[in-house]
Amino acid sequence: MLTQTIIQLLSETGKTKTSLCNHLGIARTTLDDYLSGTTYMTSDKIEKAAEFFGVSVGYLFGEQSSKTSLSEIKKLMKKQQELLNIIANSLQIVNK
Repeated sequence: MLTQTIIQLLSETGKTKTSLCNHLGIARTTLDDYLSGTTYMTSDKIEKAAEFFGVSVGYLFGEQSSKTSLSEIKKLMKKQQELLNIIANSLQIVNK
């Protein structure tokens, strides 16, 4: 599933195998081995591939239907926390 998703993302995004190799710090032959199933990607390379495409690791493995990346989720959580802090401060002012 991982290799199929990477191939699909390369096609969808118009990004090249060369640019992915550069991001992962690997040779083109190594990427070809990953994509053919000859060898397997290490966890750090999988994380970097997810970063490269702006998706979550779970998405690469087909565990999520959404392409929402971890960084996007963190941004949303930060925004939610800021809103909760504003509400909490407003409630403190009202309760004084």
